[in-house]
Amino acid sequence: MTSERPALSIRAACLAAALLSAPAPALAAPAGAHALYAQCLEGSDGSNFEWEQCGLDYMARERQLLDNTWKQLLDGSTGQTRRDLINEQDAWTTFSTFACIFYANGDLGREGQVLDYPACVASMFADRTRSLRSYMGVP
Repeated sequence: MTSERPALSIRAACLAAALLSAPAPALAAPAGAHALYAQCLEGSDGSNFEWEQCGLDYMARERQLLDNTWKQLLDGSTGQTRRDLINEQDAWTTFSTFACIFYANGDLGREGQVLDYPACVASMFADRTRSLRSYMGVP
């Protein structure tokens, strides 16, 4: 029986190659959160356990960048603008709770859970960070 899905190790290699070849986002961590993720995948033993840990670390790095940016933006805001930003962030937080979740539900297998889900969530965090930074006029 042949599988319709590529081997997990091939998928990880392709994901790592794509992450390493992608242009570094302007908001990347000093070492590049996506590059660290790709390095983690490449250096892993190829097990779901290690890939999951790589993904958790990747999401945490991007989340920290988002949190730092949000704090900086909020600290510089007052009055109605501050209230509007808080409302916007609350709406985004609600959205982000459900975004990408279909990767983690098991229908797409363990690779959806340990590779696709963290990459999707981290990308969503990075996109939000870029949006918040643009509000401050920071590229």
